[in-house]
Parts: sequence; C-alpha cells; structure tokens
Amino acid sequence: PGHKDGDGKEKDSHSHDGWWCNEHGVPEGECAQCSPKIAAEFKKKGDWCKEHDRPDSQCFICHPEKMEEYAAKYEAKLGKKPPKPELN
Repeated sequence: PGHKDGDGKEKDSHSHDGWWCNEHGVPEGECAQCSPKIAAEFKKKGDWCKEHDRPDSQCFICHPEKMEEYAAKYEAKLGKKPPKPELN
C-alpha cells in the first residue's frame, strides 16, 4: 500500500533504511503504508482509516493535526522541518 503511481501501477519505492519515511511523514519503524506487518499491528489495535487505507492515527487527510505531531518528532531529532509527505 502507498506505493502506486497515479495509474495504479506499482512504482519504485523509497529506501527503508533510514529513520524517517519521507514519502509518508512518519518514522520508518511506524510506517504502516510501507510495512504490511506494521499495518497488521495497527489494524489489530483497531487503529485504521478504511477510507484512506492507513492507520487513523497517521491519517493526515482526516487528522491534519497529526502531521504536525509527527513533524515535531522529526524536528526534535534532526533540528529541521521534515519533507512534506504525500497525502494520496
């Protein structure tokens, strides 16, 4: 999930080696859009936005304030603003 282009075709995904998922705006270790295993954990807890296919707690479409919370984590660790995540 989260790695398709506008035509619904799989696109090259980013590296998952770093601490931060630039594409989705959360730490890689919490990125359910990149990891089916992490997604399953969120779903098991009942934390899932069915409309946007991501954890509700990471759904920046439904909860724009969450983007600021994650951005604050990035800024606290790296001392600068994070890259803008993709919202689709």
